[in-house]
Amino acid sequence: MRVAVYNTNREVLEGLREEWGGTLACGFPRNPKWKPWHELIWTNAAAGNLVQSLAPFLPVKAEIAATLLEFVQHVKHGQRERDSQGRLLPLSSEELEVREAFHRRAKTLNRRGSNGMVSRPPENKSRLEGDTQAVSPQYLAGFIDGEGSLMIAKYRDRKNRKIRYRARASVSNTDRTVLESVRRTYGGILANQPARKAGWKHAYQLIWTGGMIEHLLLLVGPHLRLKGKQANVVAQFIRHQRETRPGPRRAQLGSVVG
Repeated sequence: MRVAVYNTNREVLEGLREEWGGTLACGFPRNPKWKPWHELIWTNAAAGNLVQSLAPFLPVKAEIAATLLEFVQHVKHGQRERDSQGRLLPLSSEELEVREAFHRRAKTLNRRGSNGMVSRPPENKSRLEGDTQAVSPQYLAGFIDGEGSLMIAKYRDRKNRKIRYRARASVSNTDRTVLESVRRTYGGILANQPARKAGWKHAYQLIWTGGMIEHLLLLVGPHLRLKGKQANVVAQFIRHQRETRPGPRRAQLGSVVG
């Protein structure tokens, strides 16, 4: 059994390791212009304990978490035979077939294409749906750090062809259910994102623009680990827009966010 998380920010993974253990490894990208990446890895019993703790909070990977925990229980209750000197004997052919079936199921659930992972609601549904506390700011902050973006979009006005700027935040995922849960708590616009390649799953994007973002950042901003600086710049841009509207004077953006 193996669980891993990846990121180009080593500091964040070191913080996770202090709390949850694991082994930290470093890899180098195929393209020399890309950042080196880091991987935090848990295996065997450590991986099982981690999944057991996180399973109630994994709406997107609920199915794969359940499969891994089922595998852990199977191994835990299985009987291994030993020889006269106490050494473990090889697994039986029947047991190898069972473990191979677990392997195929996990591989299928992790597949990127349309036959891959299908999420199911976690056992404690109240964590994701129902009242206003269903999706916590901490959960959404981790979602934005890993799957989202915070930016100042530049576009051309269709009416007068002038350049405009707009604050924008978004998170993307192939699991529509989890994005709908986030939207019930934090608002936003849910849009379809067609798959770029044949066989890939259809994706969805939850988008916040304009006045929707300020309240979002107020709640989520303090919990961002990777995109905290982007959040500060976007928040300053929103304040600048509010303070300079509708007067003719426009301060230079660099003096605001520099």
